[in-house]
Formats: sequence, C-alpha cells, structure tokens
Amino acid sequence: LYAWEERGLQRYPWAALVFLVAATLAKGPVGLLLPLAIFGGYLLLRGHRFWPSFRNCCLLGAPALIIAGSWYVLAFSERGEAFWAKIYYENIARFTSTMDDEPHKHSGFYLLGTWLLGYMPWTLFFLPLALIERKRALVFVRNLRERLRLGPDFIGFSLLTCLVVFAFFLIPSSKRSVYLLPAYPFLCFLSAHFLEFIFGERPDQLERVAKLLVALSLAILVLGVSVLSTGLLSSPDILRLSKDSSDLRFIAKVLRIDNSMPWYALVPLCIPPGIAAVVLVHLQRSAIQFKSAAGVALVFLATQVVADSFFVSRYTLALSPKKFAEEIDSRVPTTAQVYSFGSEFYGLSFYAARKIYRAEEGRPPGGGFIVAYEQDIPLLRTKFPDLDLETIAKSANAIVKPERRVVLFRVRA
Repeated sequence: LYAWEERGLQRYPWAALVFLVAATLAKGPVGLLLPLAIFGGYLLLRGHRFWPSFRNCCLLGAPALIIAGSWYVLAFSERGEAFWAKIYYENIARFTSTMDDEPHKHSGFYLLGTWLLGYMPWTLFFLPLALIERKRALVFVRNLRERLRLGPDFIGFSLLTCLVVFAFFLIPSSKRSVYLLPAYPFLCFLSAHFLEFIFGERPDQLERVAKLLVALSLAILVLGVSVLSTGLLSSPDILRLSKDSSDLRFIAKVLRIDNSMPWYALVPLCIPPGIAAVVLVHLQRSAIQFKSAAGVALVFLATQVVADSFFVSRYTLALSPKKFAEEIDSRVPTTAQVYSFGSEFYGLSFYAARKIYRAEEGRPPGGGFIVAYEQDIPLLRTKFPDLDLETIAKSANAIVKPERRVVLFRVRA
C-alpha cells in the first residue's frame, strides 16, 4: 500500500489485494479494516483529499470483502446462526467489550507492559539510551512528528502504523500481547532509524554500547536459566511478592531440573549458548562493521531458542488439553453436543475435532455434555440451577491455566 502511494496511486496493487484477502480470512474483519484505516490516514497526511482517498480505499476494500466474504457465506450456509454468533462474539462483542465472560480483560498499561517485555532485550538498550541522550531523543521525536505530517518516506508511514495499531487495540477491554504483532516490524525500522540518528556520526560509541548490551543479554540468559531450572521461583521470599503464589509454584515445579531428568533432555540448554559463544568469539576477531550489534542479535536468538525448545515446551506440555480431549472422544458419542462454560476451550475443541458450543448462549439440552473449570462449577450451577449434572470425568492435569482442571458433565434428560 505504501508503494502504491509512492508511485502516485498508479497501477492497481494486486499484491496488496491478495494480502488483504488473506488477512481477512485469517483474522476476520480487522484484517481488512485496520490496514485500510492506516493507509487512508496516511493518504490524508500526505495531502490527498478525503473523498479520493476514501475511493482508493474502497477500490481495495470492496473486492477484498467480496472475495473473502464468499468464504463467510459458505460457512454461514454450513453452520447458520452458530457461525454468525461466533463471528459476532469474536469481533463485534470483543471490540465493544460486551462479551459475557470478558476474556483477557486488562487496562491500557497492560499493552504498554507487554510491548516493553516483547521488545526485550532491546528495551534494556533503548530506554536507558533515550534517557542518556534525552536532548537528541527529543529532537528525534520532533522530527518524527514532522515526518508524520509531511513525510514523503517510510518513516512517517511506520510511525503512523505503530500509533494506529496501539490506539486501535486500546479500545476493547480484551487485550493480549499478540495484538501488537503487526506493529513490531515498523517499530524495528523506527528503532534502527533512532540508532542512526543518535550514533550516525559516532559509530565507535554505538559499538561500546552494543558490547555492554551483549554482556547484559548474556547475564539475563544465565540468570533466567538459573532461576527457572533451580526452582527459585517457589522460594518463600518470591512467593510473598506474588499475588497468586499457586501459579509460581506450578511454574517452578514444571520447569525445575532434577536428578531424574535424562542427560539428553538437557541438550537444548547447552547447544544454543555454545554455538552463540563460538560465533561471538569469531565475530570479535573479524573485521565486519557493527559486530557487537550482531552479537546482541545472536545472544537474543540463543535465548529465544533455549526458552522455546526447553522451558516453553515443557510448560505448554504440562498444560496441554490433548489427553483430556482423547478422553472426551472416548466418553462422548459423536452425535452428542458438547458445551463450554466460563471459557472457550479452543484446545479441547481442536484436539477432539468437534464443535464446542457456548453454554452462555443457550441452555444445554438433556443428553448434552458440558466442560468447565472446577473453579467455575458453583457459577455453572447458579446459572443453570435446574440442570441435572452428572460428573463423567476430570482432567488429570491442569489445562491452559495453572492449577485449573477441567470437569466433563453429562446433562441428564
């Protein structure tokens, strides 16, 4: 879309149309509306008049809506009102904060916090740098404002994209860190531009700061592995600082390394840092430019590999719904309807390969089944006091959330 405006809105952007259709099919209406809102705003900031800008957005949005909408029509003809209820729940009700169960309800500070955490370890670099170089940082911000207003380049477009994405997802009460993912590529571009602005004439200072960040990143890697693998999270001093100590106990129990663990299970902990150390030594002996900055990226990559291959995989496996979904399959007839209460249970629905309806949208009929967290059972009985519920099974492990097991009920006729 940016390239289309750059070439004077000449030649229809077929690639942009394909991506808009794909985004709409993958993420729903927001995949169409958000990019077009950013593009329309950028056209206005570049001096284009409102109605021609609106027409150009429609030239892209209308065919994308028709192509993607054909799938929605087919899905509606297959599922009917249940499909429309799902679309309404996931898009309109979520955006307007009118969902019954209010999932992922957080304030705007949550998005800011997840952005700072998601941008690690660069957060540890840019925040102190902005404070140390605050005068030049303020000049950089003022320049960005001018680029946003007049910018004939990608900098103003990137800033507008970040601002619109962040502002858009501030509106609904349901907030998750992954909502900000579309802004990260543009944020990285702005970060690189910030570094060029601060250190453009002082590359030697950038190299010194990057070396400091390499050391800091290595310290974080070692500290993180030590804390998670030794069970320090469950120490009394740390538990007293937590609002929900049961979650920390669960994490410490799942991630702790003990003597019963086979040696080959520790390989993911050793290989990535080892490779990173060898490459770091090679980089320091080489003559390439910005080798310390490359070292930062390398250490961060090693940290990600260790986290994903060892800690995250063990954590997600401990909370996996797969085994309980197999038990549901063995106990629930294929013709029976299963309802959820208090949570969507997407994982159970996926592994069981069956539709799970929401009990909040209608009273479960006799002969049906209900899945709910143990903690939500009193609310379930309050919501449907006339239902005769028979406990069929309970998950052997916590599912999705620590210390939360799922119970399967049969609704007696």
